[in-house]
Amino acid sequence: MCSLFYGVDWTTVLARSESLAKILAILAGGIWAYFHYYRSRQYYPRLVPQPVGKIVHQQGRDYLHVVLKLKNCGFSKVWIDHDKSWLRIYACDPDPAPSAIDDVDWTRLATFPVFKSHKWIESGEDIEDVRLILLTEPSQGAFRLELNVFGKPKSNWCAETIALEEKDPTAAT
Repeated sequence: MCSLFYGVDWTTVLARSESLAKILAILAGGIWAYFHYYRSRQYYPRLVPQPVGKIVHQQGRDYLHVVLKLKNCGFSKVWIDHDKSWLRIYACDPDPAPSAIDDVDWTRLATFPVFKSHKWIESGEDIEDVRLILLTEPSQGAFRLELNVFGKPKSNWCAETIALEEKDPTAAT
C-alpha cells in the first residue's frame, strides 16, 4: 500500500471537495447570469425613433415639413429592414358638430418608405430623414405622423407625433 494516502480521513476530503464544488458551481452560475442577462441586454438592439413635423407656408402653397430622427442607444449595429419600415401620415377629420371635449378622427393619407439611404445604424449613431410634402388641401390644420422602423431579423420600434401649423409670432392677431 502506498504510504502517501496512509492515515487520510476520506470523509473529510470528500466533504471539503463537495464544499469546493458547490462554491465553484455558485460562481459559475453567477458569471453565466451576468453574461446572459446583464450583458445581453446591453447588446440588445435599442433604437429611439422620433418624428417631428410642422405645416409651413411657402410661395402661396402649404407643405408638411417632416424630419425623422433615429438614434441607436444600444451597443450593437442594427440592420434596417426597408421593406417593412414606413412613415404614415394621417389627416385630422374635424367633427362638424362637436359636443364637448372629444377625440378627433384620423384618415390615412399616405405611406412612405423611410431611411432608404441607410442600410444600418451603428451603436451611438443618429440618422435623419427629411421630407417636404405638398399639401393639396390647405384646410387641414393637423396631421398625425406615425413612424415604424423594423430591424433585421425581428425587432421594431415606433413613435408618433402631431404636426400642427406653425404660427408666426410676429404676425398681428
